[in-house]
Amino acid sequence: MFPTVHDKDGISAFIVFLQLYDRLLKEGLNPYEKLEQLYNICGNFKQCNGYYITPNSETTSTIFNDVIRKKNVPKDGSYPSHIGNYKIIYWRDLTIGYDSTMKDNKPELYVDSSSQMITCKVIREDSKDNEDDEFVRFTARGSGTEPKLKVYIESKADTATRAQFLADDVWSTLCNEWFQPDMYHL
Repeated sequence: MFPTVHDKDGISAFIVFLQLYDRLLKEGLNPYEKLEQLYNICGNFKQCNGYYITPNSETTSTIFNDVIRKKNVPKDGSYPSHIGNYKIIYWRDLTIGYDSTMKDNKPELYVDSSSQMITCKVIREDSKDNEDDEFVRFTARGSGTEPKLKVYIESKADTATRAQFLADDVWSTLCNEWFQPDMYHL
């Protein structure tokens, strides 16, 4: 990552950190204070990532095709407007080849009808913030190597507490609305 030393043990990253630390001291800051400044500028990001072990690979296809797409996607083939208490701002389905942000709804990323992958950006319906100030982005996908359904969730908010709440809440919402672990034996 850094040209100082080509290593796998983080020596070059440590050298860069020491250089940053020295610079911050000259500015009268410590690393924590600088990090807080960055949070105030960029917002707080938190994650809630995990997976469900599926009884077999067909279960993942059933969840994506019969629950997510069949029950939630409008007949015009676009995408649903809500998931639980969240308004969907962006929907990309790389299995069927749909991207709501593209002019022709065709994704720029590789489409693979044999895999399952949906990415969404959502905001809470009761959110008073701009969608760039507070949002959650997640990807749900089937594993290509093992019987797992993987979920990657990242949220952004003004505070770390709010960001973590949003990430955890989307996990619970997806669990209840889409994945239904008891029904599908996950």
